[in-house]
Amino acid sequence: MKIEPSVLNLTDLVAYHEGRISSRSLNKKVPFNTAKMTLLALAADETISREQSDLHKFVLVIDGQVDIIFPNNEVFTLNVNDTLLIPKGTWHEFRAPKDCKLLQIEAE
Repeated sequence: MKIEPSVLNLTDLVAYHEGRISSRSLNKKVPFNTAKMTLLALAADETISREQSDLHKFVLVIDGQVDIIFPNNEVFTLNVNDTLLIPKGTWHEFRAPKDCKLLQIEAE
């Protein structure tokens, strides 16, 4: 597959919906075989329950704010342009104190 240069406005690719989390895979737009790229939109007060992954996660906030909570109750509050690397196998959860859009990249 030939890949052409293209611009993606990430904040326009996913929308907020009250009472639910929206997500969109970017793997068709950015065809990396070794990484999963997902945009997430969490409306204010939404959460993603405790989870872990077999892959490392790189999180980039592109709008709003998100808290990422670890089992020892350590909380990382990320704002626009903040990033966090979550090592594979690490339990964590997401909480949006206000509307938040983020890019999550999972890779080995």
